[in-house]
Amino acid sequence: MSISDFLKSIAAKYKINQSIKHKFSEKMDFSYQFKKANTILVLMPEEEVDFHHSIKLLDYLNQQSKNVTIMTKDFRVSLINPKLRQGLIEYEIRDISKIKLPKKKLLAKLCEKNFDVVIDLNRNENLFYSFAVLQTKSKLKIGFKKKNSDKFYNFQVAFNGKEPEETYKYLVNCLQMF
Repeated sequence: MSISDFLKSIAAKYKINQSIKHKFSEKMDFSYQFKKANTILVLMPEEEVDFHHSIKLLDYLNQQSKNVTIMTKDFRVSLINPKLRQGLIEYEIRDISKIKLPKKKLLAKLCEKNFDVVIDLNRNENLFYSFAVLQTKSKLKIGFKKKNSDKFYNFQVAFNGKEPEETYKYLVNCLQMF
């Protein structure tokens, strides 16, 4: 990692820490919150191999008749089933700030809607997506257990499997329990 990237990472972490509005201290019935959820924001994974395997979750949510909005990079839109693209938020390189966080314009798109649930499908720490989750007004924020995930998600999925296919199947199984 270059010195420049290291300094940008420190600046991004500082901005995120300044933006943390609350701790997830209130008790919540996750099952009830997910069942009654109508609008769900799904943040597609950054990693190419993860992206392809995470499509299973979109199919599951579609079967449950949930109103799903998907956020992904612009060049990956064509990989998503056209039936699932109605609520798409795509972003490109110019939507990423110098410190590798979402710019205000992209955050404004995310904040236009009040989502009942936000699901971050990134298995590895990614400050861009974590910051996006932090800015949404959702009560239920779901993500994988990773470094500092307590700051961003009130429902964390801990899975030790290394294969992306297994991981996303496990996540769908967790959500099916609701």
